[in-house]
Amino acid sequence: MIKYFLKIVSKVMKKSPFTLYFFPIILMIFASCSQKVADISKIDEFKDNNNDRSIEDYLSKIPKDLPKWMINLPVNDKYIFASGTNFNEVLQDSIDRASNDAFNRLTVKLSGQIMSTLKTFANEIKSDDMFIINNEITKSSSIESIKDLIIGYQTIDTRIIKDGALFRTFILVRYPIKELNKLILRTVENNKNLEELLLESESYQLMKSSIEK
Repeated sequence: MIKYFLKIVSKVMKKSPFTLYFFPIILMIFASCSQKVADISKIDEFKDNNNDRSIEDYLSKIPKDLPKWMINLPVNDKYIFASGTNFNEVLQDSIDRASNDAFNRLTVKLSGQIMSTLKTFANEIKSDDMFIINNEITKSSSIESIKDLIIGYQTIDTRIIKDGALFRTFILVRYPIKELNKLILRTVENNKNLEELLLESESYQLMKSSIEK
């Protein structure tokens, strides 16, 4: 069955490369719901299906109680969203690990945002030590460096699906975009070398002064 599924996705991606962005999520859902999908007797009918609706047809057969935001995260200009999941025979472990998964995915997103902003600041600096500056930026914006600095994220939805003796938990979290600059400032202040290097950045100074007002 996996062979057929991969063949379908390969064909769809040839016609629609945009599908590539959704492939990891679709593959995760396929693996986690393998027991349910195995019950779909007509799944083989799509192995030679070569039309643009193949993926949509496949997704339509996934259990209806799967949260829609596991496929398409909410998007707006106020929050950064992330979701996590876990499959476990112990309910509380499933909830805790799904929460950790969501937080880790959020941290990855914030890490990328922070690195991008810090590099913008660095571009304003006239220095022969850009290698050192970029190295400090990479170190400071790493997942390990920022995970303890993240404050204010919220769990906004939790779904639990019972599948035989197992529990599948899905969790959706969000982080206020208005808090991002504060997180960036904490990230810089957590690295005195980087803080000193960014003193020449006008954008960094403006951001810092706007937060401290």
